[in-house]
Amino acid sequence: MKIFETAFLYIALLRDHGVFPMLAVIWPICWLLLIPTILMEQYIIKKYLPAIPSRKIFWSVMTANIISTVIVIPITWILLAAIEIFIRGDRFSLSYNSLSEFWKTMLSVTLQTSVLFSFNTAFWTIFIAGIFLLIPFYFATGWIKGLVLTKIFNISPNPNLIKKTYWKTNIASYALLLLAWLSFLFLPFFYFYNEAQNEIQKTEPYSFSLPNKLEEKND
Repeated sequence: MKIFETAFLYIALLRDHGVFPMLAVIWPICWLLLIPTILMEQYIIKKYLPAIPSRKIFWSVMTANIISTVIVIPITWILLAAIEIFIRGDRFSLSYNSLSEFWKTMLSVTLQTSVLFSFNTAFWTIFIAGIFLLIPFYFATGWIKGLVLTKIFNISPNPNLIKKTYWKTNIASYALLLLAWLSFLFLPFFYFYNEAQNEIQKTEPYSFSLPNKLEEKND
C-alpha cells in the first residue's frame, strides 16, 4: 500500500510545478510491464505460428519490446510534445466559448496528451490524458515491432500472417498497459488522494496566519 501513497505524492508534487509531462508517469509503467509483455507476446505468436522455434520468437519479441520501450515511446512523446507546443494545445480549447468548462477541459486533454499545463492538471485529467496517449504509442510501437519481426528476424515467410499476428500481440500488450494504468493509478486514487494532499500541505510554509497576528497587534 505504501507504493501507492508514494506514487500519488509523486504525481501531486509533479503536478504542482505547473507543467505535467505525461511520459513521467506512463514510461515507468511500461518498464514494469516489460517482462510480462514479452512473455505474453511470445505465447501469442507461438500460438498462431507454432512452426517457429520458441527461442527465435523470444529473442525477436524481446528485441522489439526493448526498442519500443527505450527508443520509440520517448521519441513519439517528444514529437507529440513538439506538435502540442506548435499548435498551442494548452490554449486552443479556450477559444471555444460556447462549450462548458467540462467539455473545454476534455478538449484540452485530447490536445495535451503529451504535456498537461497548470490550468487543467486536475487528477482526473491526468488519467484521461494517459488513455489518449496510449493511442499514438500503440501505433508507433506496433509499426516498429512489425519491422523487427519481419525485417530483422524474418520469423515467418508469410508476411501477411505475421502482420496480423504482431498487431494482435500489440493489442494484448496495450490492453495490459491500459489495465495497469487504470488499476495502479485510478482505483487507489480514492484511498490515497487525501494523504497525498496532506503531505503537500506539510511542505508549505506556515506564513498564512502571520499577517492576521500582526494585524491584531496593530489594532
